[in-house]
Amino acid sequence: GGPCMLHNPSYDFNDALIPLGGSMWVRLAEQWLTAVPPSGQRD
Repeated sequence: GGPCMLHNPSYDFNDALIPLGGSMWVRLAEQWLTAVPPSGQRD
């Protein structure tokens, strides 16, 4: 037994964490898209 490395057929991914990870990335993207550059101008 023992823990398996990530790229291993026996690795047990916790599917219950997918919504949490997805919401984290959405929130990060929302913050990045609404951030104003230091100069006050957008590209």
